[in-house]
Amino acid sequence: MASKNRTVKMWASLVASMTVGAVVLMAMDHQKISGGGFSLASFQRLDTVDHALKSDANTEKLNWGSIEITYSHTVGGTIENIALAQGTLTPAEADFHFLIGNGDGAPDGEIVPSHRWNQQIRCADNSKTIKIIIVSDGMRVRPTDTQIKRLSKLISTLSRYYSVSSKDITCPKSLDF
Repeated sequence: MASKNRTVKMWASLVASMTVGAVVLMAMDHQKISGGGFSLASFQRLDTVDHALKSDANTEKLNWGSIEITYSHTVGGTIENIALAQGTLTPAEADFHFLIGNGDGAPDGEIVPSHRWNQQIRCADNSKTIKIIIVSDGMRVRPTDTQIKRLSKLISTLSRYYSVSSKDITCPKSLDF
């Protein structure tokens, strides 16, 4: 009987300490509490990558040759906010093709095509580069797991569709995907 009581006490102590430890770690993380380390629930609310790649242009798709990933250098935002931060007057003038939201403005992991992508227009430098912006400042506000996973899927789809080799993909050194 004493052995059974000891086992119950040990299990109760283990569960209590794991719960307290998890709460402390989440409090120190300064992130919104999610459905776990990586929750598939957030993916169910997002459109597919193929849906984001569809363009409104009636013209042939451009022959893109490279992909460039950059941070927005903001803690949150939408296409409208990022366009204003770039110094443009309207979202249609935003100098990128895709924005990947972090949950502060655009939903976490949402791939938002810009007017330039929808109309198959090159960016201001007139290069054949597809420009992707991840909503993050790259230091204090790091990209979320969902952003990284969606970025990876977007890049693999674009690379396959436009035959872009891995050596023609550039990103910040601090971005690990």
